[in-house]
Amino acid sequence: MNYFSLKAGLVILAAMLLNSHIVFAAGAEAKKTLFVVQDSQFSVTGSDEQLSQSVIQQLQSDAKLAGYVQVSNRNGAISISGTVASVSMIYRIVEITKDLPGVQRVDVSQLDT
Repeated sequence: MNYFSLKAGLVILAAMLLNSHIVFAAGAEAKKTLFVVQDSQFSVTGSDEQLSQSVIQQLQSDAKLAGYVQVSNRNGAISISGTVASVSMIYRIVEITKDLPGVQRVDVSQLDT
């Protein structure tokens, strides 16, 4: 098994666990959590890196979001892919992201529920 198929398998496993709403401790209340990672497929400039980190921080700090997403940025064009718990979360992600300074466009066409 090569590195990329292992990484893809781990991403799928993480998404499946998030969507299953498994509670690991008896009596523990399930907490909504959004796992956000930066897509490192493209080399990014310093300003792209800063904007990506800003998007990631804003999304992770929102307690109403749950899922696993990847953020990529090229010159202010933010692309978000992955899986979230509901369609309303996709709208929320767009609302949070589009108002950040430096964001020119938000693409969530690869974001699934």
